[in-house]
Amino acid sequence: MAKLEREFALRHLDKWEREAEETKCERGKFWEALTFAVIFAMLAFLSVGCTSATTHYVNPGESTQAAVNAADPDDTITVRDGIYTENVDVNVDNLTIQSENGTTKTIIKAKDPKHPVFYVGGSYVNIIGFTVTGTTYYITHGGIHIRYDAKYKADHCNIYNNNCSNNQNGIFVYSSNNILFNNNCSKNSYSGIYVWGTNTIYNNNCSNNFFGILVDDSINNSFYLNNFKNDIISRNSNNVWNSTAK
Repeated sequence: MAKLEREFALRHLDKWEREAEETKCERGKFWEALTFAVIFAMLAFLSVGCTSATTHYVNPGESTQAAVNAADPDDTITVRDGIYTENVDVNVDNLTIQSENGTTKTIIKAKDPKHPVFYVGGSYVNIIGFTVTGTTYYITHGGIHIRYDAKYKADHCNIYNNNCSNNQNGIFVYSSNNILFNNNCSKNSYSGIYVWGTNTIYNNNCSNNFFGILVDDSINNSFYLNNFKNDIISRNSNNVWNSTAK
């Protein structure tokens, strides 16, 4: 009897050991799969977080608007030398649009004179190094126009090293916290620079316009190192003016 009990116990002990080993193996596979899944998720997250910004190039005959439509925040659009005829709506935040070789090489004329050449609705947008001309119809539009309306509330834009001429207004700013510098705004029908809101405007040349700089219903704008020719008008505004220093 004792022998039978011992054999029975040994047989079941072998079975229990096999089951324990199988359970251990299954647990090992589970933890291995779980570890792989966690590592894969971490790598996917890091790859998204480290995605580099893209530079889009626009060649003569191509569309700057198409490049804007294809861009993501933090991208750069470089427009190569040439004369372009178009109106560009810029509704992407954190976007830089720049000429490749400056104002004398890259000229954009308004295809529709009722519409700004650059109509900026995105915030933290940089417009750099263009000759902008041909927005001639509405007195409330500029060759470069920063929007603040029911649909778009652009701010913190940098507009610099541009030549804005032969428009109604060279640059029209209808929002706050923007910086305009090193622009040549001349030979515009109404104003070189038209400002609403609170902004910083420095080192610009505004000559041979009806108004050099027109500031309307604005407070706490800072103007310095600008060259104004013709009239300067400030309506319902309280601003800081200093022509010679910051």
